[in-house]
Amino acid sequence: MQRPQFILLGLAVLAVFTMYFGCPTQAPDMVQAAARRGLEVEATSPQALMRAANETISPIARATLTGLDEELSGAETDEDRILVLERLASEWYQAGQAGISGHYAQQIAEIRDTSARAWSIAGTTFSICVQKAATEKEKEFCTQRSVKNFQNAISLEPNVVDHQLNLSLTYTYSPPEENPMKGILMLRDLQAKYPENTGVLITLARLAIQTNQLQKATERLQQARELEPNNPEPVCLLAQVYGRLSLAEKEMESARRCEELRNQSDS
Repeated sequence: MQRPQFILLGLAVLAVFTMYFGCPTQAPDMVQAAARRGLEVEATSPQALMRAANETISPIARATLTGLDEELSGAETDEDRILVLERLASEWYQAGQAGISGHYAQQIAEIRDTSARAWSIAGTTFSICVQKAATEKEKEFCTQRSVKNFQNAISLEPNVVDHQLNLSLTYTYSPPEENPMKGILMLRDLQAKYPENTGVLITLARLAIQTNQLQKATERLQQARELEPNNPEPVCLLAQVYGRLSLAEKEMESARRCEELRNQSDS
């Protein structure tokens, strides 16, 4: 997965929405302890998700996962455990169970503890679960976990905007009942703090596209393109926007440039 920050995570769906209010200011160990306490009361459990998932996954996948569980039980060192946990997270993700995958990714983060990247990967995986959850209980469970993991990442790297973007995306996909605009308000706050951050601009542009505010989307994408001329993302999105605006010449030009930049990044 590239740039868990946008949990665009290859999804190219809603964009990342940011965290402004509630970025933890406590020491990392205090934040992590609080996060773990917060996980004690949850809508469901990883075990319940696994029981339900075992009824739908293939016999081959079930056998693979059983073998990995046995390997995990026999792992003697943290590094051995991490290797098996990574495989379990990957297998469950490929089986379409992002919530269970996130559970194992979180265990890796708990072992590494001071790795903001590990906490962010876990938060990102749970955020994908929020989008794909089959039930409200699963969605609520993954929301809780995603928020706590991103808060841990933020506590360790408070100046990394991407962690805050990811947290806001979780709130956007699953807004709190008492504050349904939380994700959007967080994003606006980030925009004020980091007006030339391309991640924030692209996120705002994606939101504008989704709400059919195409002129706003165009302006933000053009600004992002100027800031990072070799970044294919704003250029490719501009091609889509120009298409919806029936600006055929600009659409073709942007599509051509999008392909060029993507080829450069792949080479």
